[in-house]
Amino acid sequence: EWRAAGRRRRSLLLQRASGNRAREAILLRKVAVSYERCSDYDESLRWLDEALAVLPRRAGRLRAQVCAATSVSLFRKGLYREAIDWGRRALELARRSGDRRDIAYAHNMLATSYVEEGALRRAIWHRRRAVRLYHDLGDLPGQAAANNNLGACYQLLGVLDAALYHYRVALETDQRVGDVVDAAIVHNNIGEVLLAL
Repeated sequence: EWRAAGRRRRSLLLQRASGNRAREAILLRKVAVSYERCSDYDESLRWLDEALAVLPRRAGRLRAQVCAATSVSLFRKGLYREAIDWGRRALELARRSGDRRDIAYAHNMLATSYVEEGALRRAIWHRRRAVRLYHDLGDLPGQAAANNNLGACYQLLGVLDAALYHYRVALETDQRVGDVVDAAIVHNNIGEVLLAL
């Protein structure tokens, strides 16, 4: 990822010369995501601030994606309340743009932050919406991840039958797409629930 960030920075210099501000914001977001994946959250947030500054007003969908990326970096930094605020912005902008994948992603990210804040019922509300949207989109990996995360919410609440149901749906979906790594994680989650029954 460090090399990717370096390459994207070089590409960004070329893009700035072209004057295409939307494309520049896309590259800034990609650089920020590279830093986030390298656990350099402050640097990620710096690049995301720059992306927001150059975005054209009419770039609602891209603005939603930058807000969602900001929410992720804040979450990873442990700033859950701020992550929720940015996640709400991302969700509102995604709704305005009408992009259902961005809406699902924003719901899922908001739920993750709500879990860390201890607001499990709010997290479940957002996860259910993400599951439904990923299902409608035919996004099997998204469905599997959202169902696994929904199962975790129910497990934390102590509603083990609902947790087991969502874990099983996630496992079946992971197996359909051939994702053995996520399937192994879900198998472990199912085992934890079965031990608690």
